[in-house]
Amino acid sequence: MGQKLIDLNLYISRGKFFIKLKKLTNLYWRLFVELISFLDIDDNVICYIERFGSRNKN
Repeated sequence: MGQKLIDLNLYISRGKFFIKLKKLTNLYWRLFVELISFLDIDDNVICYIERFGSRNKN
């Protein structure tokens, strides 16, 4: 899982939604990382993340 976590961080840091994700609390961030580590990251996942981030701005 360590390598997946590193790959995920590199992938996310290139995305335009990086700032939104970093605003999540540490708990939500950890849950998100655990969830995403079981998935193949593709455009569908990215689109979902962007929708989730924009829906939870408040």
